[in-house]
Amino acid sequence: MQSIDATIGPAEACAAISFFFYGVMAMQVYLYCQSDFLEDSLLTKSTVILICIVETVHTIYIGIYIYSCTITHAGDAEYATLLVIPLQVIVGSGLVIVVVVQIFFSWRVYALSKSWIVAAVLKVVSSIRACGMISLRVVLPEHLTSIHDYIIDNRWLIVTLFSMTWFIDIFNTGMLVYYLLRDGTYSRKTQKIIEKIIMWTVETGILTCIFSTTMMVLGHSDLDEPGIHCQMMILIISVLV
Repeated sequence: MQSIDATIGPAEACAAISFFFYGVMAMQVYLYCQSDFLEDSLLTKSTVILICIVETVHTIYIGIYIYSCTITHAGDAEYATLLVIPLQVIVGSGLVIVVVVQIFFSWRVYALSKSWIVAAVLKVVSSIRACGMISLRVVLPEHLTSIHDYIIDNRWLIVTLFSMTWFIDIFNTGMLVYYLLRDGTYSRKTQKIIEKIIMWTVETGILTCIFSTTMMVLGHSDLDEPGIHCQMMILIISVLV
């Protein structure tokens, strides 16, 4: 019988982190709407709207899942290791957000750099990562019930995906900051906006890289406690966003 602290605790902690990120996103969207966003392209505005909708659904289902773990199934440690419907929605919406955001930032890096080498690196790594995510879904058993067994069987693929995510985050963050600083001939008002963009980029990149690194370390460890693997799955769901 598993300990409640080894399953519910990590899930609640990671849910709190996810809610924090949602608040950061909401603040960024608010500030974006206060700026001259009407002058942006339809693609940019559509991307912001799509991310807001999917991220909201993602966060709502995290709340539903945590409520089910702590209230509806209080005392049932096994529930936190089952692939229930709210968890499936969280996984699906989370993957959509990750793909859209990384494609958008990769496009921004190319738009600033105008370098085909940079674009080629991002395309290759992103394509490999996308194939890895598809592979995780393909190897998913039709009647999977235990997250623990699934992670044990596919640990190498999960760690590889974290490695790809870590590389893309570092690469995008570094390139965006470099090109924004390199072309730093702006008016005072524009300069303040650029400084905010750089700050948000660095903060987001550092946070996601810290959690990706932590999960890579846990993924390589020999600890087979169900709580550790449950924690890995919840972080896969919530922190990558």
